[in-house]
Amino acid sequence: MATQNKGTGFDHEAASPPRGKNYLLVIAIDEYVHCHKLSNCVKDAQDLIEVLTTKYQFEASRILTLFNEEATRPNIHTQFKALKGQVNPEDNLLVYFSGHGETEDNVGYWVPANAHPQREWEYFSTDEIKRHLDAINSFHTFVIADACFSGSLFSSYKSVTPGYETKRSRWGLAASHSRERALDGTPGENSPFATTLLHQLKGSHDNLSIQELAAAVIRRVERATEGRQTPVFKPLNVKGDDEGQYVFHLKANEAADWKACQEAGTVAAYQAFLAKYPEGMYTQAAKATLAELEEEAAWEEAKAANTILSYYQYNQRYPSGKYRADALAAIKQLEEEQTWRNAQRAGSLSAFLEYKERYPQGRFTAEAEKQIKAILARQQEPAAWQAAKGKDTLAAYEAYLQEYSQGAHALEARAAIQELNRQAAEEQAQEEKRAREQQRKQEEEKQREQKAADESRRQEAQRKPAAQAGPATEVHTDQFAHRPEPAFDWKKWGPAGAGILVVVLVIWGISQWAGGGSTSADTPKESTAITKNDTQQDGKTGGKPPSTKTGSVSFGERTYKTVTLNGKTWLAENLDIEIPGKSWYHDDLKPSEREKYGRLYTWQAAQDACEELGPKWWLPRDEEWSALREKYGGATGAYQALIESRSTEFAALLGGWRYPNGSFNLLGVYGGYWSGTEKDTQGAWVYYFFSSNGELYRYAFDKSFGFSCRCLQD
Repeated sequence: MATQNKGTGFDHEAASPPRGKNYLLVIAIDEYVHCHKLSNCVKDAQDLIEVLTTKYQFEASRILTLFNEEATRPNIHTQFKALKGQVNPEDNLLVYFSGHGETEDNVGYWVPANAHPQREWEYFSTDEIKRHLDAINSFHTFVIADACFSGSLFSSYKSVTPGYETKRSRWGLAASHSRERALDGTPGENSPFATTLLHQLKGSHDNLSIQELAAAVIRRVERATEGRQTPVFKPLNVKGDDEGQYVFHLKANEAADWKACQEAGTVAAYQAFLAKYPEGMYTQAAKATLAELEEEAAWEEAKAANTILSYYQYNQRYPSGKYRADALAAIKQLEEEQTWRNAQRAGSLSAFLEYKERYPQGRFTAEAEKQIKAILARQQEPAAWQAAKGKDTLAAYEAYLQEYSQGAHALEARAAIQELNRQAAEEQAQEEKRAREQQRKQEEEKQREQKAADESRRQEAQRKPAAQAGPATEVHTDQFAHRPEPAFDWKKWGPAGAGILVVVLVIWGISQWAGGGSTSADTPKESTAITKNDTQQDGKTGGKPPSTKTGSVSFGERTYKTVTLNGKTWLAENLDIEIPGKSWYHDDLKPSEREKYGRLYTWQAAQDACEELGPKWWLPRDEEWSALREKYGGATGAYQALIESRSTEFAALLGGWRYPNGSFNLLGVYGGYWSGTEKDTQGAWVYYFFSSNGELYRYAFDKSFGFSCRCLQD
């Protein structure tokens, strides 16, 4: 059977956002009264309805149909008017026409079932279609026309690229151009246009935009008809177009989506599932799993950043979280590493002593002790060298080298030892020479005495009568009877031994001072011995917020609150008096927070700032801070009583600190306040509030650090 042509017009509207409803008007005519019959229009329409209702979000209750003899001109008008009253601004409208189409004087027509040929007034013109579509206030409108000359429905301006689904749209997909016929296809099958349209809709495994649908349909139909029929995809000349596009959304299947969500196992997958099924059967399970995944993600982010702030933020977000203990341990480790890096950067005795005091069993304690010993050695080396030079003995120089083998005077010490050894060797040689000379003289004197004695005996024998002379007597002399033993000058080594003892005692005394030995004048050492086990004792408040007398003091245009604690008047706000070049705002502070948190001062600048406040104000001394802490229950009690969140009067703040190199840290975690008492020439005592443990600590910091300041007045 020969393939027949369709006279066709074309109109199509796109669907709205996911929450709107989809309305479908289907007009399909095979059985014409006065025109030649077609074969596949109704079948094409019914197949389209089936795929849209089974696979996509179209409901049968919102589908209007006009098949064959129902599709009269009055009925078409009636259905359009019905849609005007049903379709809301958030809804979408899809119009599908399959039948004869005609064109005359650049005007396109849909041919109703009972219209006469050559009586265009009985046709349904594209102008009438546009007027009806203008009256329907839909979000997306998409018209599909499978008819001859259906392209005449489109706007005369150039086609544009579809935009996002979130914008309103008016689009059409026509089976052919305005001067081109559309093929009906083999009877019992679908038309070439409908075949491709249905194939794309059925084969899609995801939501399908009209842009994707149209591109495939145009390409496939042109190839299937060998160029005799080319579909057209253009905007409609209808009001309400914002250059968006309609998307065919697949029907929801909660069970399948839940399974897919579990298989994906990502935060994004569970968020998408909950957005799609806010009240579904798996909603609670999805929420619980999402919370776990979000915490896992937050923990991974904290570990990836690996900063004190990232772990602190995790604990704030999840105060009873799965990894809270791990976060606290990480914070403690990072704080120790940071303290160690600070000590290495400072390179001072006070910095390494501070680390050792805070972390007596820390990861770097052995290295800190090594550095402390090296620094003390460098400090003591000049005195040790002067002592060695003063003694100028072999033992003194050897003792110096034993302690300072790489010292500044090691070469001089070795040269001195060589010279002393040379001198000792010369003295030994001279001593041996003198001993030999003395022995020679003694032997000569003995020989002379022996010779004189022999001569005397000989003469005596001659004087006696020969008859009286007895037998000759043989005289033997022992030349070696009086040879002296080799001499050893022990006195030469005695003073050296005494010198070694003196050096050892000096070094022992110095090491006792460096290791913490103290006199009555020393400032007592302190660590975190005051713990959370502190209990309320005589006069202590045990962590209760103080209830005391308040007042104020003015400086320039600023008035500071004051509070009387423990018999003394304290500032109840952080000081904010500029000391040029020695006071700074924390670089994490917003401008609106500067007055509240005040400035960070060096130790000397803090004293100067208190003096600026008035002649009777000073920087609180170590004993005054210590008395205040003890008054309110020790480290834990004082923190609870004096911190801003618990106290309405003293209101200590966690203002962070500034390193000597100019960097800032720990805003909202630490709040340090200078005392006016030095620990040594490099460091001074600081009292700081530590939020992670909820305690008030006392440590010595380098005076060039920047901390907050509270002034004191009797």
